[in-house]
Amino acid sequence: SGAGLVIADAGNIGSASDTDAIAIGADGDVTLTQDLELQHDGAILSFGAGDDVSLTHTNDVGITLNSTMKLMFNDASQYIQGASATVLDIAATDEIELTATLIDVVGNAAVSGTLGVTGVTTSNAGIVVDNITIDGTEIDLSSGDLTVDVAGDIILDAAGNDLSFAAG
Repeated sequence: SGAGLVIADAGNIGSASDTDAIAIGADGDVTLTQDLELQHDGAILSFGAGDDVSLTHTNDVGITLNSTMKLMFNDASQYIQGASATVLDIAATDEIELTATLIDVVGNAAVSGTLGVTGVTTSNAGIVVDNITIDGTEIDLSSGDLTVDVAGDIILDAAGNDLSFAAG
């Protein structure tokens, strides 16, 4: 009828082969016993009384979480969020662990805390530490003196070439 279809509290909607495919609880919760398929490009799944959070099917690409909403884990302190059009935040209360045989960072990396490296550090373009630059052929002190404290021997091997001290 024009009044709609009303299912009794805790009632089911089904077929001959799956009589309780859709169960409607007395509290209004809907339970599906099989898959839910949204089969049109751009399908939207909305959450909240005001539809403030939504997942949208982005055709042939994936799923988009709307606006600057967060995908949260455990509690609100751990999340992934598109904080703006250019910034992606990955937040955790203690540690973010990336496990892979290679982690490729394309772009500059800024570390505001302590960087601990267990393995070998390789640099193809040199290393700059404060006012010390180390590249493949020299160590350049751009300001001040260098003090080296050594607990053992210092061996300078010029491999048959000259070893010079001071100017000239």
